Formats: sequence, C-alpha cells, structure tokens
Amino acid sequence: GSARCVAFSPDKDFIAIGHETSPYISVYHWSNDGFGSKVSNPGTLPTNRVEEVRWSPDGNVIAYGVSGGSVHAYTWSSSGFGTKYSDPSSDSFNDVWSIRWTPNGDYVLVGGTIASAGQPYFAAYAWTNGSGFGTRYTPGTAPTNRTTGIHFHPDGDYVAVSQAGSSVFLRTYPWSSSSQFGSNITAPSGGWSDDTEQVQFTAAGNDVAVGGA
Repeated sequence: GSARCVAFSPDKDFIAIGHETSPYISVYHWSNDGFGSKVSNPGTLPTNRVEEVRWSPDGNVIAYGVSGGSVHAYTWSSSGFGTKYSDPSSDSFNDVWSIRWTPNGDYVLVGGTIASAGQPYFAAYAWTNGSGFGTRYTPGTAPTNRTTGIHFHPDGDYVAVSQAGSSVFLRTYPWSSSSQFGSNITAPSGGWSDDTEQVQFTAAGNDVAVGGA
C-alpha cells in the first residue's frame, strides 16, 4: 500500500516505512547500496495504517502511531523488533500523526486527533527504556485541533508544534526535562489557508519552517 511515513534508525542501518495495508509497518536493513532484507514483523501487528514512525535517540526503541488508534512502542536491536511495551495508561488519541523524542530520550511527545472531547491533541509522556510510557504532561495553552508535526530546537530547549484546521497554525513552547512545557510563545500573525502538516527548526535554530496544504 501507499507509504505514509519513513524514518531511519539513528545508526542508519535500518529504514522503517509506515503504509496503508497490512502489516502496516515494514522495516528493512539499509546500507549505502540501498534496501537490504526485510526485518520480521512485530509480534503484534498494527490494526490500521501507520501515520508516523520514530526511533528513540539511542536506537533501542521504535515507536509508531496508528490511524484509528494510538502510539505503540517496541524494544529494538540489530535483530529487529523485540518486546512490545504497554500502551500509555493516559491515552486520549484516535489518530497519531506525529511522534518526537526529546534529544536525550527521557520523554516521547505525541500529537494527533482525540478520541473524545476534552482530551489533549498533544502530550508528552515520561519515558524509560525499562518501564516505557510514564506520566503524561500537557501544555497550559494546548493545540485546539489535530497536531500534525513536532520538532525540537537544536538546543533541546524549545519544541514547535504545527496544528491543522486553525488560524493558530504554529505553537512553540519552552521545554525542560524538569518542568516540561513552559508558556506558549505568541504565534506568528496571519492565518493559514488550510492544514499545516509539518514543522521544523533549521540546523542553526534561528528559524522555524512550516508547510502544508
């Protein structure tokens, strides 16, 4: 089926592809010559198309987000998928569109659409490789519609979030591991004609770009 997302492992030895048909996620060995052999599927297959896939910074965990579902994570090694972690206990998502680890890997940030009114479109979960998903944290001024993209400033002290279906298409928060989200920084003036889909800081961290329909 059509690919929905692509990600490389931190060591660039694997490439993961989320797609629209079962098994919904496929991982291949990768080298300078391109695709190698396919890794065995995870023990529990996703139940719908995978919209986002992301390895942890240390490469020991792979997480993916499912349409019509939530975020899931597995241990990862050179042998491929390992043990599935328990899903987050505070789970509000109906579709997961974006996943991003903090640079040091102690939190995983998740955005998407919500399963019921009043739930957050964007959240950070404390993370340890031993226990997996921990406490959920949300910003004081949160996105009010589908969260489509998440990206950290190169210094790791700010996180930018793109939001669909709203005149407020970009939100940026100070970030620290000790206190999580700071106050939302005032968004740029002017609206967006349709949905924003991606956000990214430049390598120098002096600018942030958004893109969409």
